[in-house]
Amino acid sequence: MPFETDPVFKDKFLNAPKEFFTINITTTSSIDSAAKLLKDEDIVHESFVFKFGKNGEWYKLMYGVYPTYAEAKSALDSLKKLSELYLPVIEKISQKQELYKRFNKK
Repeated sequence: MPFETDPVFKDKFLNAPKEFFTINITTTSSIDSAAKLLKDEDIVHESFVFKFGKNGEWYKLMYGVYPTYAEAKSALDSLKKLSELYLPVIEKISQKQELYKRFNKK
């Protein structure tokens, strides 16, 4: 069965207030590598994976929904191994909500 984002977290992510923050972990070219990363790090239930790109060839891995930058920074600091491997960044959640909507129209 192909990997899918937890539907409860997906809803939380997409409906979060625009001024909230999230952590952009990385971008991969396959859903399998995205799923492996999230499972290996045990962050599946607080992550959102979605396709984007002209042909839907990329997968964006997002982690968490945070009301403040400070809370997002604290969460990022706890992701030591991921930070060393992927250089994740804190972003306004609205940027990724828009990216999702642009490439995932339904």
